[in-house]
Amino acid sequence: PAPQSTIPQRHYLPTKAWDTQTLGKLTPESKMAGRQLTLVCVRHGQADHNVRGNAPIFVFTEEEKPALNSDLTELGRQQAKLVAKRLATQKFDFAVSSDLKRANDTANAIASLNDTIETVVEWKSVRERCFG
Repeated sequence: PAPQSTIPQRHYLPTKAWDTQTLGKLTPESKMAGRQLTLVCVRHGQADHNVRGNAPIFVFTEEEKPALNSDLTELGRQQAKLVAKRLATQKFDFAVSSDLKRANDTANAIASLNDTIETVVEWKSVRERCFG
């Protein structure tokens, strides 16, 4: 079996209400309010643009300010599978990924091995910044 993930940092949701696009309205009376929240952040696996010499296959989004939207390499897909195995027994209430292919493919690899993730929600707002 995959090893249990131990995440030492603990954070609590604020008690004030706010709206989010996907989670709907979160109020102090809602299911998540006041509960302990563990935030698990995973970087995407190796992508084409991370490999020297792959510049000719760079792919960008079609926007006013384009972002690199490259695929995972074979190594990146293997890395995604490894982190998916590591997080297979971690309980998640929801999963969020940026809308870029490399991040979404990594998140979906994790979701494919984790029964607590029903779907991966794409949020453009969580894209990396400055080739982060």
